[in-house]
Amino acid sequence: SLSWKKVTGAKNYAIYRCVNGCEYQQLTTTTSVSYQDKTAEADNKYSYYVVTLGKAEQFNSVASAAKSVTLAVKAPKLSGSANAIGNPVISWSAVENAVSYEIYRSTKSSKSYTLLDTTAELSYTDATVATGKTYYYKVVAVGTNTESAQSSYLKQVGKCATPTIQVVINEDSGKPVISWNKIIGAKKYTVYRATSETGKYSKLGTTTKLTYTDTKASVGTKY
Repeated sequence: SLSWKKVTGAKNYAIYRCVNGCEYQQLTTTTSVSYQDKTAEADNKYSYYVVTLGKAEQFNSVASAAKSVTLAVKAPKLSGSANAIGNPVISWSAVENAVSYEIYRSTKSSKSYTLLDTTAELSYTDATVATGKTYYYKVVAVGTNTESAQSSYLKQVGKCATPTIQVVINEDSGKPVISWNKIIGAKKYTVYRATSETGKYSKLGTTTKLTYTDTKASVGTKY
């Protein structure tokens, strides 16, 4: 946004613009004493000067002092999830004129962020986390000429991987026996049950073992 004081005798004002050091070109004219450059794009340096135009050309002023502003790319907005093995997945929407993104991580929300990686993708999976530990992430959008401020932090926790389960019927008791693979970092396992795949699952029991026998199962009921 440009602004200047009203000049006595001015008919209107001519605004000139230079982009990234190139030659100044007339952008527009206005009778106002302010102007907002809505055509400016992120990741560019803009310089402006204004000439007062009188009733005739001989009354025009010399160019004003030039003023410059750098329009940096915007900071990304982050969202988070976890993949099947419990690693944090940090995602963001594309930032105008960004060519890459820097991912930073800390174990504290307010300081000590270090660079993890740089990517041109719109998501990043952190495979170096410890199960149960809390991490904070920030992302910087990088353009050809500028880079954004750091994004707001995103809090993520290293989660356990998702077990792969099998179910067999105990030949002696007729009860279902659920078993699964050992998960690194897991201290215990909670088993949930429903009477349909998409139905409401309720907690059945908790164990430190890798198997669980559903002793409450009823004959003829599908679980």
